[in-house]
Amino acid sequence: MMKYSLQDLIDIEHFQELQNRLNEIYSFPSSIIDNDGNILTATAWQEICTKFHRQNKEAQKICIKSDQYIKGHIHEAHPTLTYRCPHGLVDNATPIIIDGVHYGNFFTGQFFLEEPNLEFFQAQAQKYGFDEKAYLQAVKKVPIWTKKQLDNYLFFIQGLIAVISETGLKRLREIEHRKQIEKSENRYRSILKASLDGYWLTDTKGKLLEVNDAYCRMSGYSEKELLSMYISDFGIIETPELVVQHMKKVALKGSDRFESKHRRKDGTVFDVEVSLQFRPEEGGQCVCFLRDITDRKALEDRLESLWSIAQMTEASPKVLFNLVLEKTQELTGSRYSFFGFINDAEDQLEVNAWSKEAMNECRVQDQPIHFPITKAGLWSQAVLERKPLFWNDYNLDHSRKKGLPDGHVPIKNFLSVPILRNEKVIALAAVANKDSDYTSQDVSQVQAFVSNILLLIEKRIADEALQKSDERLKLALDSVSDAVWDWRVDTGEVYFSSRWYTMLGYEAYQLPQNLETWRSLLHPDDLPESEATVFRHLKYAEPFEIEYRMRTKENQWRWILARGKAVERNDQGKAVRMLGTHMDITERKQSEMALKHSELKWRNILVNTPQIGISINTSAEITFVNEHFLALTGWKENEVMERNWFDLFIPENVREDVRKVFHTVMGQKDTLGFSNFENEILGKSGQVFNVAWSNVLTKDAEGNVVDLTCLGVDLTERRHSEDKLRKSESKYRTMMEAIKDPVYICSEDFIIQYMNQAMIDRVGRDATGELCYQALHGFDRKCRWCKYGETFQAGHAEKNIFSPLDKCSFNVSTTVFVNESGSLSKLSVFRDTTELIELQKRLQQAHKMEAIGNLAGGIAHDFNNILFPIIGMSEMLMEDLSSGSLEHKCAHAIYKAGHRAKELVAQILAFSRQSDQKKMPIRFQNILEEVLKLCRATIPANIKIEQKIQRNCGFIMGNATQLHQVAMNLITNAYHAVQEKNGKIIVALEEIKIDRTNLTDTGIHSGKYLLFTVSDDGTGMTDKVKNKIFEPYFTTKEQGKGTGLGLAVVYGIVKEYGGEIEVETQIGSGTVFSVYLPLMSQSENQRAAEIKTEIKMGHEHILLVDDDAAVANLEQQILERLGYQITMRTGSLDAVEVFRSNPDAFDIVITDMTMPNMTGDQLAEEILSIKPDIPIVICTGFSERINKEQAEAIGVKGFLMKPVVKSDLASMVRKVLDDAKSENKD
Repeated sequence: MMKYSLQDLIDIEHFQELQNRLNEIYSFPSSIIDNDGNILTATAWQEICTKFHRQNKEAQKICIKSDQYIKGHIHEAHPTLTYRCPHGLVDNATPIIIDGVHYGNFFTGQFFLEEPNLEFFQAQAQKYGFDEKAYLQAVKKVPIWTKKQLDNYLFFIQGLIAVISETGLKRLREIEHRKQIEKSENRYRSILKASLDGYWLTDTKGKLLEVNDAYCRMSGYSEKELLSMYISDFGIIETPELVVQHMKKVALKGSDRFESKHRRKDGTVFDVEVSLQFRPEEGGQCVCFLRDITDRKALEDRLESLWSIAQMTEASPKVLFNLVLEKTQELTGSRYSFFGFINDAEDQLEVNAWSKEAMNECRVQDQPIHFPITKAGLWSQAVLERKPLFWNDYNLDHSRKKGLPDGHVPIKNFLSVPILRNEKVIALAAVANKDSDYTSQDVSQVQAFVSNILLLIEKRIADEALQKSDERLKLALDSVSDAVWDWRVDTGEVYFSSRWYTMLGYEAYQLPQNLETWRSLLHPDDLPESEATVFRHLKYAEPFEIEYRMRTKENQWRWILARGKAVERNDQGKAVRMLGTHMDITERKQSEMALKHSELKWRNILVNTPQIGISINTSAEITFVNEHFLALTGWKENEVMERNWFDLFIPENVREDVRKVFHTVMGQKDTLGFSNFENEILGKSGQVFNVAWSNVLTKDAEGNVVDLTCLGVDLTERRHSEDKLRKSESKYRTMMEAIKDPVYICSEDFIIQYMNQAMIDRVGRDATGELCYQALHGFDRKCRWCKYGETFQAGHAEKNIFSPLDKCSFNVSTTVFVNESGSLSKLSVFRDTTELIELQKRLQQAHKMEAIGNLAGGIAHDFNNILFPIIGMSEMLMEDLSSGSLEHKCAHAIYKAGHRAKELVAQILAFSRQSDQKKMPIRFQNILEEVLKLCRATIPANIKIEQKIQRNCGFIMGNATQLHQVAMNLITNAYHAVQEKNGKIIVALEEIKIDRTNLTDTGIHSGKYLLFTVSDDGTGMTDKVKNKIFEPYFTTKEQGKGTGLGLAVVYGIVKEYGGEIEVETQIGSGTVFSVYLPLMSQSENQRAAEIKTEIKMGHEHILLVDDDAAVANLEQQILERLGYQITMRTGSLDAVEVFRSNPDAFDIVITDMTMPNMTGDQLAEEILSIKPDIPIVICTGFSERINKEQAEAIGVKGFLMKPVVKSDLASMVRKVLDDAKSENKD
């Protein structure tokens, strides 16, 4: 039974103000209604209720029923009741219980948990006669909350109800206390004195005239002290002037009520609620009642903190830790704080957060975050005693005080609050350095706040752990080499991990995630069995494993190992979900095939090798023997297969040693196990054989050892021979001494054990006992080319070295042998290869020149065929055009250029030893003028070219193209030398006479010479470069800008002409090339000037054969102009048939050499078989198959090299015809 109403126990105005403020800030409607239905407070009550439902009698009945339902079921709230009323709105009620009595309920106000059904509310409006538009507008004002928002609000409401209940309980006790005091008006003073609230009587200036004990306790002052003070002496806000002004207002109003702050005698501040009334007696007095509302303010602060927590459900644990520090400092008025979790064993604290002030002021080095409870200071006492503790004077002695480390912030007082759950300490919050003493109120504040926020912290830690777990799982799925798939059999949903796609060359999730994608990528031959395996597994519980091929994005096939298992089945046992993986095993498959091939290859080797061969598995069982092994040991194959190798063949005295070697070789997982070993084996009749084995391991695709294959050589006879060899050591020593090549023997540690006489002569002493590298080569450490270790493994090695001791090259042949003591020695034979190396260098140079020849010969034939029409046509044009005309000059220029090209091809062939260059008397100055014109046009104008050319120089015997090449190469090289410094080139030509007085040391003979010089003022050359410039392929230019052939060609031409070339150079001063070419004698000059060519005519019938129509037509025109009759054919087979049909119709046959179907020499043999006396001429641009001598050997009378000029062709045809007629007359 309630003795009081809810209005009596709570401050309605205060909570109404609080609810208004919450609604303004957070749009949070709410109300407090007592059990009689009286609305005590209401904020943002929805218009749909206040203006519609509760204004209509019928609708109000529904509301009353809803109220009654909530009232009847509110006791079921745990701790709140959420109810959806028949009007379609949702409400939430939380009971307000004070001292075990249900006084009323706290309602959140109407809201929706989903979008409202407007059709329903339209029907409601029609049903109750509401203005439909206004009613629906009111519906739209009702907030829509998510379940998460509702949970956040309910979290806050729980804290708020705790505040209301706590406040009500305090008011309840105050009321009961006051009632006891009010029982006797005569005891007025006693009532005031005994009142829990403070009491003043003041004048209008704020002078205290009366005070009660309650205010003395509040302020810490004595009654005597207070009666000598004014309000402004301890008021925080009120100054004397403000007090007077306030009193005047109270005198006018009659009373007032407000909140203020007072300062205690100890300096601390507390909150008070002041209620005063003016009395006009005795000049005016004020009766004041003062209530300490510090606890209420603390509750309000805690309530605000709880609301802050409710809004931070998405905050990180770190943010929440910092909030704990901030709020606990704020609630208690402390300067420092820390917070952390206690481990399950309750023996260690992990500090999760320090307050910013503590971290800024702390100077402790290597600040720890883990603190053992048993070794900690006073704060740990709270954990050990499982209750909050505070010390208001840290300087007092205590058994658990450990002292503060250097640099620690100073501690004045502190509070340590453990947080318990299920009787275990799970966390600890501590604050320190409050301006006043810590009280139980501080304990309650910290305990209540931390307990509430800890729930949220633990939830966020769990959420982050779950999120990290999800991220790690995703990262693991993305990073592993295997792909993952998940198939919902019941719904058809399929998930493929990103690796499933990338394994096949696709971007992640590029293809649809369904079963059809898998089917479409499967190899058609593998699909039926794969599907059957998967669907067969759906009926059974065991996992499946199958291999199949899948098509990649590049249309290639990859082998996949698929594993899967049904992980979820329905009540009928039918699989509804299957999980599995894909592993790319293509490389393994390829390795398996390679292994099979390797096994077959080795088996063939073992079968066919002339050596003895066996294979032994990992258990030392014999798996294969060849015929040679059986022949040696006397066993049959069926007698030894699968028998133990050691038991059957290894003598007992060495069996364990051999077994150790076997296991060592078998254990070489990272190698192929190549090894050599020698041991004794037993034959069937007991005889002992010495066998030297070469061993290799066979491994499967995973690298596991399968067996050991051994090839052996029977050394039994060799071992018998060794005894004989040792006996004849002196004979071999004599032989060693007789060897002309230096020989020495050294030990494994490089000590010389023997030197033959040739080596002693080379070194100059017998260096036995000395280090080989010091005695033989003059080194202070092992020779860099020494392969001693490799030699001991391989048994023999050869190495070409250069010894600085005598500046000679040697081929060193080294062989390892075993001494009688079992130690190893190395015998090395030095063969002087200095001269051989020089010969090899010359051979390499010859090969380079041969490469140039092959290149030249390859292009000659086609290029000559191209030149033939150019030269021939231009020659005929000159005949047809009047001399001196522009056209005649143009034709002559074409003719001249064609001749030049012809000579260039001839020169290339001559250089490559494919052809002889034709030389004739020539004036070099004419060629040099053409070269200088060309160079001036191509060399930049900033490079000066100076000419010093003697115009009346005589003839030299040479080739125009070759001389053109000599001049062009030397001038171009000079340009390259001066191009960086805008230099000068001087080109000179003059006749000189060399006699004994001016002979040089270059090997030139006395006589008359043409001296051609090219000089530059460029960079010059070093002696090293100068000595190599005429070597083929040597160049100083960067790669791609020079072949290294230019000066080599120049050198070859000059030498061929019987001339000489000299080079003078100096770094930074330039270079001079001087070319000496022998002049012709005066009589030779005269004859050269008189040479003229007479062109002879004819009338005979010629069969002309050439597969190049342009060349054939040209030859036909030339010959027809000379008077001959021509039958022309471009096919060799056609020409044979024409000749066969009437051989006597033709006087001569002219044929090309290189033709399809039948070459020129084959055609000639066929023609001669028909008519043996017919004269034949073969023309060729170039052919390795035939030359002039070879042509004559098969009966060919004439041989011409293309391109052929008219005079040469006319002369050859006339000569061959005339010679044939002479032979016929004879």
